[in-house]
Amino acid sequence: MSATRDWLLHALVTDGEVPAAYLAWRERFDERLKAYLDTSTAPEERLAAFEEATLSRFTPQQRHRYWFSDGPAPGGQESWQEAEELAATALRRFGFEDARRTNPGADARVDVVSAMVAAQVKYTSAPVGRPVLQQLQGAAGGRVTAFFARAVYTSSAREYADQVGMALFTLALPRTITPVNQSAVEMAR
Repeated sequence: MSATRDWLLHALVTDGEVPAAYLAWRERFDERLKAYLDTSTAPEERLAAFEEATLSRFTPQQRHRYWFSDGPAPGGQESWQEAEELAATALRRFGFEDARRTNPGADARVDVVSAMVAAQVKYTSAPVGRPVLQQLQGAAGGRVTAFFARAVYTSSAREYADQVGMALFTLALPRTITPVNQSAVEMAR
């Protein structure tokens, strides 16, 4: 990373001076990155700090598309199908060997299913609320439930998941799954 920064500084130097706009951006980025790497803070705060640092590289139009669209993050070609496959792979690694994606459209709010678990995947940038979790719980048919989301969960959604024992995860393509609550930590063991 320092080699890239040095190269960029060299490229930006004009008459021996670095533009003030770049120095200000770099200082903000370094502060946000330090906040992300600080393990004394909660994982949600660290993720928010990293996301803010990352998004600071994009134009306002790209940031708007990231926050307000259901499409891929800037520069990425991710899809909901890949997110569902990542969730199925994670569940197989958690011990649910028969976990598989359901057929699109006929899943009754269940995207990944096995004999013991039912999971839903929301690959959107909108926060996940309690009603969506309640729909999954109703569609699970008595199976263990897990929810995978690209975005954050609302506080009422986290409270509900804790009440019913639903595992909550965040996911980021190509292969990052992060437990959000205690049920998810236990499932991932």
